[in-house]
Amino acid sequence: MTDSLFDQPAILSSDRNLLYVLTRRLGRGEGEHETVNFIMCNPSTAHEETDDPAIRRCMDFAQRWGYHRLIVTNVDPFRSPYVPALQSTVLSARERATNDRYLRAAAESSDLVVVAYGQDAPQGIVERAHGVLAGLPLHCLGVNADGTPRHPFRALGTQLPEPFPPRRVA
Repeated sequence: MTDSLFDQPAILSSDRNLLYVLTRRLGRGEGEHETVNFIMCNPSTAHEETDDPAIRRCMDFAQRWGYHRLIVTNVDPFRSPYVPALQSTVLSARERATNDRYLRAAAESSDLVVVAYGQDAPQGIVERAHGVLAGLPLHCLGVNADGTPRHPFRALGTQLPEPFPPRRVA
């Protein structure tokens, strides 16, 4: 996978039930930063031509921080506006491996990686994603009381990215 792969607006499965990657250009790339990757839980209604509220919120953060391209990937690519639907959805080994490849490639192609899947993401899916992302510096929009990274809807608009997991003070 190459960086040019992320120049297309979306990468979906042939049946359009899975959204692996969503990319948005936010400017001409003349500033200090180029690409920010938000890793969320699952896509809802966004696709190559339409942004949903979560994507618009991520775009706002990216622009405020000075980035010119947004790549959104998901710990689970199943398209549903309802996170609980993930509990009953079973991806094939091929679909899961495809998502893992896009997850890693998008993170490696980005200047900043922000995990923002919130509290509702199924633990097993999150653990798998963190294994795929091992060794990469991750950031978040703050953490919830249970230590999970905040979803963009739960963060203040002025939030700056911070390391994830948070550094513990001894």
